[in-house]
Amino acid sequence: MVPRVPGVWFCWVPMVLVCCVPWLAPGLHAFQSIPTEPAAYKPEEIQIDLSRGSCFGVCPVYSLQIFGDGTVKYRGSEHVSVRGVREAKISPTEVAKIVNEFLRARIFDQPANFRSGREIVRFDNGQFIRSRSGGASAEGPTIVLGLRLGSRTKSVRLDTDYPDELRHLVMLVDDVAIAQQWVVRK
Repeated sequence: MVPRVPGVWFCWVPMVLVCCVPWLAPGLHAFQSIPTEPAAYKPEEIQIDLSRGSCFGVCPVYSLQIFGDGTVKYRGSEHVSVRGVREAKISPTEVAKIVNEFLRARIFDQPANFRSGREIVRFDNGQFIRSRSGGASAEGPTIVLGLRLGSRTKSVRLDTDYPDELRHLVMLVDDVAIAQQWVVRK
């Protein structure tokens, strides 16, 4: 015979109901996750950004925006063959290709900055002071990559020492957006 312990029966009944009943009822799932992003995006919910800043030298300074409907907006300002604003069109399939590459590179998990300059130590007033050499990069321009996908947005600043998958994204956006028609100096 099982000894009766007052209150134990009342502790087990709610747990059995919470854990087991949902699986017995058709169409109910006890631990169903709630999606945070929709299964589909409207064209106006997608935007890809690329901007290239100045450097020491003659780096082209321009920005590109690619929208979900395939519209490409270019703004050129320095060391480019075309200054000002231009528009072009690419296919939504090409937009999806770029978005998929951004996702493959885990853009939303990347840090916001890959800082320029190297860590240096200098001796001043009897102490060693740690700092970064910095400013404009001698190796190239500051590049900012961005993606808006639904309610999620991410911008990543690339100065130096950034991963190859992000370098690939920069080249891909330039190539697919046919930026070379405006950027290459003749």
